Amino acid sequence: MTKRIKITDFNVDVRKIPKDINTIVQNMPSKQRYSLDKEYGSAKEFLTVLFDLRFNKKLEKSEISARLGLKPPNLHAILYNFHWDLSSDYKENNEKFEYKLEKLRSGLAEAKEKSRLLDINQYDILKIALEPESSYHKDTFYKKLGSNNKEEYIRLLFYLIFIEGYQTRDLALLFNISVGTTHDRLRTLGFNLSLEEGIKRKTEQSTQDYLQTFRSNKKTRLNSQLRNLSSGSKNEDVLRKYLSLCIHDPVCLDNKKYEVIVGLSNAEILDGLEIDIPVVIFNIEEHEVFRFAIEYNDTYLHKVERDNAKESIAKSKDWIYLPIVESSETHYSNKPEELRIKAQELIDRMLQIMKTIPIPQW
Repeated sequence: MTKRIKITDFNVDVRKIPKDINTIVQNMPSKQRYSLDKEYGSAKEFLTVLFDLRFNKKLEKSEISARLGLKPPNLHAILYNFHWDLSSDYKENNEKFEYKLEKLRSGLAEAKEKSRLLDINQYDILKIALEPESSYHKDTFYKKLGSNNKEEYIRLLFYLIFIEGYQTRDLALLFNISVGTTHDRLRTLGFNLSLEEGIKRKTEQSTQDYLQTFRSNKKTRLNSQLRNLSSGSKNEDVLRKYLSLCIHDPVCLDNKKYEVIVGLSNAEILDGLEIDIPVVIFNIEEHEVFRFAIEYNDTYLHKVERDNAKESIAKSKDWIYLPIVESSETHYSNKPEELRIKAQELIDRMLQIMKTIPIPQW
């Protein structure tokens, strides 16, 4: 079913929309443009609205997803494909894009030359890919990538991926094709990397500083909320406030015996993985400390594997992991009273844990 996205429905000031949008639509692969036209009624109007929300209104991604009726992973993929994910400031985003593109292009000529010298007997993957029956590409496709023939094209891709360590997105950017098309070509040749290998490579090459990315995103989110009264983190904030109010009530904890800190989200504690609401309770009399990592789970934004990783790391660092799972069945979202009830349930769980588990003294 088509989700009609119209400029008139989003209060877009078209004077603040650059002519770049027209160029992007014109240069867009026909398959991609057709997909956006089919899904949203008009690729141009959809991108105009997305540009306005992302760069003019500077909303956080979760709120953009909500306004456009998109799942967050789908929005991420769209921003990623159009290289609009580098910064919420359009000028800065373009500067980062151009810098990266120039850096990729600068090594292309040398890569072509070195790829010709590769001994295929030393690289089984390359040898198999060069076998005539292994290539299913159209005869003319390699020309679009600036290669003179199929072998040059295959050798170059192999060299860039396995020798230089280029990521799929780097190749898409370098050859001006979509990330999806790039994945398809690599998969056909047997050059696609597994998710684990891709993450390992990013870590080894330090192509992404996850802590710095997290801090930057938090700063952008805060600025966006101050400017636009964004509600993207509303539920988490409401839960945090209720936790703080309830747990500091003398009826809940003896203020003379316990000191409590209800903190903001933090990525330093779990090696770069974010704790949504860290809660630390000090037993002054017994010299005990209880550390709780409360995770506000959303079925779209949080994956089971990631949550399991957080719980495992939290346990190894003596933090007690307590998740709240919000789904279409639980209906906490944007309902303060439901969140207040969940906060009290969390506190009851924490108090029970404090009575039953041994905690090292400090």
